[in-house]
Amino acid sequence: MKRLLPLLLFLTAWLLPSLALARTISWSNMVEDNLFNSQGVALDATFSFEIGIFINGFVPSATNLNDWNTNWLVFDAAIANDGWNVNAQFFSSSTEQLSSGESSSGFASPGIFPANAQAYLWVYNSKAVADSSEWALVSDLSPTGNIEGTDRWIFPAPPVAQSTSPILTWQLADAETAIYGAVQSGGSQGGGSVSNQPGVFSLQTYQVPEPGSTLLIGAAGVLILMRRRRFFRYPGRQGRHLKIFWPQ
Repeated sequence: MKRLLPLLLFLTAWLLPSLALARTISWSNMVEDNLFNSQGVALDATFSFEIGIFINGFVPSATNLNDWNTNWLVFDAAIANDGWNVNAQFFSSSTEQLSSGESSSGFASPGIFPANAQAYLWVYNSKAVADSSEWALVSDLSPTGNIEGTDRWIFPAPPVAQSTSPILTWQLADAETAIYGAVQSGGSQGGGSVSNQPGVFSLQTYQVPEPGSTLLIGAAGVLILMRRRRFFRYPGRQGRHLKIFWPQ
């Protein structure tokens, strides 16, 4: 035992500074917020809440739904009975940004959350691109307007000292932009389909279209472009040819 004591003291001294270099990020909504699906029904236990970033320069939109999950890096999550209280309509969690830039959460994806990366909240009952899925993707993109005591949804640089690593607080009330679904009644609405929108809500998921529907929309756009082509004929040595001018 005496021989092990110096080794234990050495390991403790070596590990403690590393463990101290972490920044806590707390994220939540407010108790009894109004959280609804596309039919205007309160979100149930099938829904999950993930906070994270998009990588590889990916910009999420309603036209590239199939690529979201491939480019999504989860920092933390809340699920039923583990951060998501269905009865109170309240989700809440906190985890640490380590000095390596990684997350300490058991839900986290392997990867780095670099300085100035924009955080998003993805709410869903399934990540499948199918009409049975409900999604909302919202964020705090504005540099102003946050409620008192909260912070912008921007990842800081990984901590280098405990004294310079305050707790950050990200609140749903600060999210003013919806890429998909809707956030804050009377506020931002993104992509997706909704059949019943309540008068007052904090967040609403929208129905995800079937992949075939997205293809049809794309095909319709191509047909419209084709109809807008202008054709000019001119004589050539081997006969008559068509020259196509695309609209500017």
